[in-house]
Amino acid sequence: MVGDAQAEPGSGSTSGRAEPWAGSLKRVDLGEIPYEEAIEAMRDHRPRLLSFGVTKNGGLLCDAIVVFSPEVVPALAIQLRRAGQVWSKMRFAAAQLLAYVEDGLWLRNARRANEIAARIAAGLDAPAVAALLAPVEANELFLRLPVPVMDGLERDGIRFFRRPGDIARFVCRFDATHAEADALLASLRRHLAAAG
Repeated sequence: MVGDAQAEPGSGSTSGRAEPWAGSLKRVDLGEIPYEEAIEAMRDHRPRLLSFGVTKNGGLLCDAIVVFSPEVVPALAIQLRRAGQVWSKMRFAAAQLLAYVEDGLWLRNARRANEIAARIAAGLDAPAVAALLAPVEANELFLRLPVPVMDGLERDGIRFFRRPGDIARFVCRFDATHAEADALLASLRRHLAAAG
């Protein structure tokens, strides 16, 4: 996953600003720009590393670190060993990465998760169900909900993350269905009306 931290070109430090190329990758997932254009944006801004999350997008037991600056490899290898991130049979877990990237499976999975999040966001607007706290740019939604509504969602089997206060974080899976999105919206409507 490309985070919100920005490495200054050629530095490796982070400043807390969004990477100029991070938005390009999000826009690939949203189908706004071609993948090749996003990769070119990364080349132009020279990130040192990219964490390519696989396990939250359909992979099993592995993620990838893409290294753009070969000089960081020795230090990275040491850090991975210190963190216990070296398996004796890692090549078997990593084999799935080939299938994941070769025919665009990773991109189809990400687009599907993003589409489900967009479906939920659209359902929140018509009729007004709950207000989003942030724009939906990928597969996550943040809502401010009364605690009794969150309790009701959990009783209905809706899985989400409670944040401090009255904030609920919903993360859409790569294999989520329209029926699941619609069930969430129905549950939200029902519990918000009851809390009313």
